[in-house]
Amino acid sequence: MKEPRYLFILFLLVFSLGSLSACSPVYKTEYQFTPPETAEGVACANNCLDALHSCTDSCQSKETECRYIEDLKSELEYQLYIREQSLLKKAVERKRSSFTNYRHCNTGCKKQCQSSQRICHSNCGGGVAKHRYCSAFCDE
Repeated sequence: MKEPRYLFILFLLVFSLGSLSACSPVYKTEYQFTPPETAEGVACANNCLDALHSCTDSCQSKETECRYIEDLKSELEYQLYIREQSLLKKAVERKRSSFTNYRHCNTGCKKQCQSSQRICHSNCGGGVAKHRYCSAFCDE
């Protein structure tokens, strides 16, 4: 008799903690760029933008390739699972999507590109102002 009550209390605790964390403030950070004052600085900052685009494109390509490889691996695993279930004369209960895991494909590469671009812009004589603000579930 104690087990159902214990499970109920555990459920309430988990639900309460989840509800509290769902209402915590969500912060966003934006950056405002001011151009360098010299023509050389502006040209340098433009090179930083070119490098940012190149870096971002490279990240996108790597992520796309990672997802493609993950799709192939998950298809193979799914086919092996189907075959195993068939040999064991068991029903196929899992879907192909349950074998897919893209988590390792999201490496944060684009954020690194953006960070490098801010440093580059600053090194060229431009300004970078950071603005952090609450975007959801704010106390105000």
